[in-house]
Amino acid sequence: MASLAPLGATGSFSLDADYTGAQLAAWPRTEEGAANLTAGTVSADVAGNLVLRTSGVDGNFAGVESPRQWQHGYFEARVWLADDGRRQVPNWPAFWLLGNDWPSGGELDVLEIGDGVDGSSYWYNPVEGDQPDKSHGSQTTVPGPASSGDYSATFVPPAMKSPCVPGWHTAGILWAPGTATIYKDGRRYCTFSGLRSDVPMNVILNNTQGENGKHYGSPVPSDFKVEYFRHWALAG
Repeated sequence: MASLAPLGATGSFSLDADYTGAQLAAWPRTEEGAANLTAGTVSADVAGNLVLRTSGVDGNFAGVESPRQWQHGYFEARVWLADDGRRQVPNWPAFWLLGNDWPSGGELDVLEIGDGVDGSSYWYNPVEGDQPDKSHGSQTTVPGPASSGDYSATFVPPAMKSPCVPGWHTAGILWAPGTATIYKDGRRYCTFSGLRSDVPMNVILNNTQGENGKHYGSPVPSDFKVEYFRHWALAG
């Protein structure tokens, strides 16, 4: 496998997964994170990027989920965010990790665009059905939201301006026992500590459309493209 380094995090890593966009398009479809069950389209473009397309219908959803799980390591995706014509990112594209039996399995949101704003989150609750309430978690909105749905977790606020502008970006997360640091375009965005969920997670890439999908302005069709996804195991 090619010798590639994560963008942002430093340390000792061993690359163990490298998926092109075309390979991502063959991942199983998912309904995790769907606003409803109206299906968007999943394909690969001529450049070999994964394309998650929403149609302009409220709640339209397109998403894929990794066929395997990982526990810890560095997760990275190179993504393209659409332009709604006003230099704003429309709809609800996301790159995240999800454990089994949410919320007890935990959730780590690496990149999540809602209402034109990029955010990152950590969610956990030991009791199924007892949904974490974001209003009771920690939250900051400068320069973008980073929040925790686990009342015992803490985070260091964002250290950079959000890269939530249309175009290509790289988003990554360094997940180790008890901690997760998120990087945007090679710079630290925020760090969560005191994580209580520590089980293997699937990777999800999805795009949701319309009012039930956190659109920015009027619902419009949009593509969320992914050039690659890579995972490095922690070495040493």
